[in-house]
Amino acid sequence: TQRQVEVQDVGANPASAATTKWGYIPLPDGNQLRYTAWLPEGSGPFPVLMMYEGYSGGNNPERAANIFVHDMLAKGYAVVGVNLRGAGCSTGSWELFNLQQAQDGAFAVDWLAQRPWANRKVAMYGYSYAGIMQLWVASMRPKYLVAAGPGMPVADTYRDIGFPGGIMNSVFPPEWSSLLNGDWALAYQDALELGDSACIQ
Repeated sequence: TQRQVEVQDVGANPASAATTKWGYIPLPDGNQLRYTAWLPEGSGPFPVLMMYEGYSGGNNPERAANIFVHDMLAKGYAVVGVNLRGAGCSTGSWELFNLQQAQDGAFAVDWLAQRPWANRKVAMYGYSYAGIMQLWVASMRPKYLVAAGPGMPVADTYRDIGFPGGIMNSVFPPEWSSLLNGDWALAYQDALELGDSACIQ
């Protein structure tokens, strides 16, 4: 099916990428994670930098990290964005901060490492949600994860986000929910442009 085939889309690259590939990572339980890979110039295989988060990174690996991404492409790294289960174009149920997200991310690391264009070495990047997920994924000890650089992770989502100082945070959670839904809408627009019928559905 389309979801299990890696699609090459040479027309949608950032200026510093030679090739764009996108598709779906097939999880053991039948759900699938949307990813986009930007490959640098050259024949490869390349070391892989993976951002794993719940916004629209599966459609846009430079989401919130564009300068870094372009620098890394220029240095010969493949840059990949992967969406969490239930986020953006990924299938499954969205559940905030659960063990399944860690397990899915570890599976994604090892799956990406074994693509023909990858050199079996994966490092993770990103901050906030993507930073938290790096710690969770690393705890699963995926075989091909060689490094992680988590930015802005929180130690306790209840105390640091939901109830800082014991006071209900009535500002950030609804604002964040709006941002999340806005990013999922961007993923949908990207799917329309690419003709990703599974995501559109």
